[in-house]
Amino acid sequence: MMNKGYRSVAVIFTIFAAIWGFANLTSLRDVAEKIVNILSPILLGACIAFVLNIPLRQIERLLLSHSRRMSRGLCRALSISLCILLSTGLCAILTGL
Repeated sequence: MMNKGYRSVAVIFTIFAAIWGFANLTSLRDVAEKIVNILSPILLGACIAFVLNIPLRQIERLLLSHSRRMSRGLCRALSISLCILLSTGLCAILTGL
């Protein structure tokens, strides 16, 4: 639990930060746009990785079940390569290239 003095300082700081923010909305918007521009490739990559993880697991499970001699690391690398090739091919087919 916060001490009463710390809570008062936090409330005062929050009030001053809100007043400053409202006085400088254009500056805050510019900073927010820069942050979004920096983080958008990272978020896009995370979304792509999340979506590609579904077929990746299926390919890896299929390879592991059919080949007992292949190590898990080699199976993972092969499934990643196959998943990238399949997704690139699917994108090429859908875009008509």
